[in-house]
Amino acid sequence: MAGSVNRGAGSAGGGMNIVLKLGSPCPERDFDAALRRLRGVARSVEWAAGDAVVADEPDVALAAAGDGCHVLLHDLEPDHVAAVEQACGLAGTTFMPAHAWRFRPSVREVIRSHRAGELGVPGLVRIHRWSGEASSGIRAAAIVPEIDVILGVFGASEESVHAVSRGDDFLQVHLGFADGGMALADFAWGVPGSYRSLCLIGSTGAAYADDHHNMNLLLAAGFVRAINVGQGAIEVHGLLAEFVEAVREGREPAVTAVDTRSAFATARAAVNAARVAGEVR
Repeated sequence: MAGSVNRGAGSAGGGMNIVLKLGSPCPERDFDAALRRLRGVARSVEWAAGDAVVADEPDVALAAAGDGCHVLLHDLEPDHVAAVEQACGLAGTTFMPAHAWRFRPSVREVIRSHRAGELGVPGLVRIHRWSGEASSGIRAAAIVPEIDVILGVFGASEESVHAVSRGDDFLQVHLGFADGGMALADFAWGVPGSYRSLCLIGSTGAAYADDHHNMNLLLAAGFVRAINVGQGAIEVHGLLAEFVEAVREGREPAVTAVDTRSAFATARAAVNAARVAGEVR
């Protein structure tokens, strides 16, 4: 929810102080770099001087909301999101859950093209995500970023969910939507290198985004590896910029708690369907 700026900063044309309360050094470094690139925004180390807080712990976010701060929450557990959303609503401040992947420039351009009507009615969304990190168990939280983008494209919840898995290292999800629309997403963990792609085929056009242009092949004795040179965490800049603009304009951000709840509900349905290798609805 969007509201007034309680501490008198962050309004149109005004400066805005942001406090980073993140447990992992890597996300904090990414947010700090993004913050430095935004005009009229400064990092504050003093809690009392902050207008907004970026946090990954719900208790910290709740305390920030209680103190009249706007909150960007880097934790998408539905119960935590609901609690912080309610606290910000009571305080009259802006709340935004951190769905970073949809702010990746390539993904954002696909979404922009779709919303501009350039692709017609969406018929198929195809997603791959392969990760070099091993998985100790397939959890709903791991696939929320992709499910969030899929639901955003179709603008509605799915009508059917079908999924299959192979141990802890592979999951394929098939979602059916009204009027024949569908999405197919596959996830693999513990593979050589990392790769992501998004394809949207509509009734009048198609758009595609992937990591191919950022991949280098490493040829060595006994193996071949694909190395993603990447663009860094550039999506964090887009995410933080949207949060700051929503605060300044007193409007609802592009990502809301409703988006998080919807994505988690579908992700959980997919994981549950994979456990029984069938359709759940």
